[in-house]
Order: sequence, then C-alpha cells, then structure tokens
Amino acid sequence: MSRSVPLESLVEGPGWVGIMSQWVMWKVFHLSEFLDPEGPPHWLWRRGQKRPAGLKAISGIGYKSSSDHARVLCKRWGIPYVALEDGFLRSSSLGVEGDTPMSMVVDPIGIHYLADRPSLLENMLQTPHTLTAAELATAKALIALMRSSGIGKYNNAPDLSEDDPLGRGKPLVLVVDQTYGDFSIPGGGLCEADFIRMLDAALAENPDADVRVRIHPDCINGHKKSCLLDAAQARGVPLENRHVSWASLACRARRVYVGTSQAGLEALIQGTPVTCFGLPFYAGWGLTDDRLPIPRRQARPTLEQLVAAAYIRYCRYVDPLTDQRCDVMTVARQLARQKQKDSQFAGPLTVLGAPRRQRSTIRSLLDSRWGRVKFTRYRADLMSCVARENGKVLVWSADEPHDLSAHAAAQNVPLWRISPGKATASLALKRNDGEEQLLVQVRGKPCSHQQAQEHHTQNTPDLLEQCPRYRQIRRYLKGMLAL
Repeated sequence: MSRSVPLESLVEGPGWVGIMSQWVMWKVFHLSEFLDPEGPPHWLWRRGQKRPAGLKAISGIGYKSSSDHARVLCKRWGIPYVALEDGFLRSSSLGVEGDTPMSMVVDPIGIHYLADRPSLLENMLQTPHTLTAAELATAKALIALMRSSGIGKYNNAPDLSEDDPLGRGKPLVLVVDQTYGDFSIPGGGLCEADFIRMLDAALAENPDADVRVRIHPDCINGHKKSCLLDAAQARGVPLENRHVSWASLACRARRVYVGTSQAGLEALIQGTPVTCFGLPFYAGWGLTDDRLPIPRRQARPTLEQLVAAAYIRYCRYVDPLTDQRCDVMTVARQLARQKQKDSQFAGPLTVLGAPRRQRSTIRSLLDSRWGRVKFTRYRADLMSCVARENGKVLVWSADEPHDLSAHAAAQNVPLWRISPGKATASLALKRNDGEEQLLVQVRGKPCSHQQAQEHHTQNTPDLLEQCPRYRQIRRYLKGMLAL
C-alpha cells in the first residue's frame, strides 16, 4: 500500500487554512490530505476586519466568482489565497456524477487555466532544467502507462473497439468541444464564438480528412450546454459522441484542434499533433501549433518535462484505498486497474452454480460500469441466449455441468471458471486460454493481492469506518467544527 508522500508547504509559517465554501468542505473528500502541508483546513466563519488567530491562508476553488469573497478577505488581512482545482488524473468517473477526486492542484500564485497571469505550474515550466532525473523517469513511465491503458483526467468510458474503422482509411481530424461557460475559455483568451472559428479552420485546413467534433462528456450526458453542437450540426460535421474514451480516439487522429481543453495535453501524450486556438497551460512551449502568442513563455521543455511538471510536481494525489497522500503512479495504476476490470467484465455476464451465500461477493468482484451480472440456472437453451447477447458465462467450478464446456464451444461463448480465492472475499478466475487471475478488492475497488493483505493487516475498522458516507460526514464535521 502507498505511504504518505512528504510535501513542502507552499505557504510559510504555522497556522490553519480557512475554507469559506461548505460545498468544498463536503465534496472534496480528502481536503485535509491535499492541504495538510499548508495546515489543517477549517471552516472560516469570522469575516470581519480582524483576522482570526492562526489563520495563515484562505483556500477556494480556482478564480471563479464563487471565490471572490475569499480573495477580498485575503487582501484585507494580508494573507495568501490558495487556489484549488481538480488534478489532471482526477477520477474513474465524472465529477458531475459525484466521484471524488484522487488528485488536486494547490496553487498560491495563480491557476493553470488563466493565461493572463503566471501560475505555479508556469513557473515550473519556465525552468525545466530543475526537474530531477527521477521525476523525468517517472514521467516517462507515466506516459507509457497512459498510452497502454488509455487513462486520462476522466475514465468513465471504454476504449474504442480495435475493429472500429475510424481513422483507419481516411485521415481523422478531431475538433474538441467544451462546455458553454467553462471558465478556462476566457481564461485562455477565447470566447465561445471562437470555437466556431476553430471548426471552420479545421475544415478548411484538412479538406482530405474526416473532420469530426468530439462532444464534451458532460454534454453527451446532458449535464451541460455545448459550445460546438449547434455549429457542427449546421455545417453537417459528424459528431463523435459515442461513449468511448478520449485516448482511444486521439491516438487514431492525424491532428486534434482544441480551445483550452486538457484533451489537447492528453492527445500530445498519445503522440498526436495538437493545434491550440486558445492558451492552455501546455501551449506556447513549442510542443503545439499555437494560434495565439504568449511571449512570456520562453522555455522549450520536452514532452517528458511537461508531464513531469504538470503531473508530478504540480498535482497532489491521494490513494483511495488508504486515504493517504501518494505519488502519481499509485493513482495512475489504480485508474488503469479499475478501467481494466471494467473492460474485462463489460457486457452481459451470466453466472452459473454460485452458492447463494457467495453471490454478494461475486457480484461486487465482477461489477463493471459497462456490464451487468445475473445469476441463473443451467438450461438447454442458455448458451444460445448468451451468444445472442454477445455475453460470457462464468461457472462455479465445483458445480460445473459435464456438458457445459462443449455447449459453450459450439456457440462460441467464452466460458470462465470461478472458485473461492485464498484471500478473504476473493475469487480465483480461470479464463478459456488457461490464464488464472485472483480477483480481490479494498473498499469496493480492485487491487492487488499484496494491497489487500496489507489493508487487512494494518486496518481493523469497525462497521461505521467501512461506510464511505460515514467517513465523509465525519471529515465534514471535523472541518466545520475545527475538531
């Protein structure tokens, strides 16, 4: 299991950090871990002329209007404002779906998406030679993992199928949409109308290509309004709105056009050329085709140096299995492990012969965001039904019918065998090809056998401690009441 990663405070001196948003106190589950180097975060309820004793800084979400009052108080009391934002490897699902962040940015200078002022990240990129050999080696490993697993900021969608023809024949060009009102759009020197100009430029500059608009995931799910949806439909430009991962699309493209979206950075990591119409933090360093100048960015970092600065130095991470700070690779491997599990058990899974007392554990271990599990009994027409659904059959080894394997082979249905694992609440899985796998989890998340052993050895929580909602309420009250 990961151990707490020591970090230096970005704000000098002892004291505590004030939080003025109850939403932040409630939603950012690991707020105390992210801000621990600066001081414990507590609810700031006194807001008069005199600074409360021990208050060293106030923290809020970025530079949005919701944090205006916090910055006014910081100016009045002569203390720094510390901006918080989601990190670049955020979570398995979308923030609007309630998934808590595994990484966050903590910036006392500015924030990465505002190009009109420096930020802590920009200052790091101005001096890429200060990055250590260990950080660059980690960045290289992270790039390799992101390319092989397709993980990114959000990881709520499966990869594009290998046999999908997209980008195989005609060159593919993707124009990345953003949500209407995204604060990074004006922060990067653009307005929503510039996205239409970007789409027209992509069409004019790539007459031989299959130009498509990648609709933002929040817009696909109907949570927010799109910048490009209406313009794309008016011009007859195809929409790439399938529920598939961005990395699996970006690696198929000849070029990607972005305004200020982090999708451009993830496309760079996938090895795809990127054109930036705005000024995201990764533009202006010589790695992208930039349509707006930003003269103060003079350095020329490599891709590894950009990744090291952004993902390793700038972001902070918390391991969801331990609630402790950790390094970037711990979170990256956890996201990759979750995605691999969801992909492995995608689609309909039919489980045969499982004892009733084991079904809850089996369902939890086989659960996939892109699949469904059902328990049934063996019958003559079962394999033909599973074949029509393009599903898989998992059979409890101790109760396997003698003719099951022959019927599965006749219908070309994958047949996997499961049995109790050696660890507590685990399963041994044996696939058609003979590969064996131990399925085990901690807090409902997939993990290695070693991680599960360490968790059970180091932790003996009571029933309440095993409940995520209880832990959230306890943390919220601790911050609100300064306990």
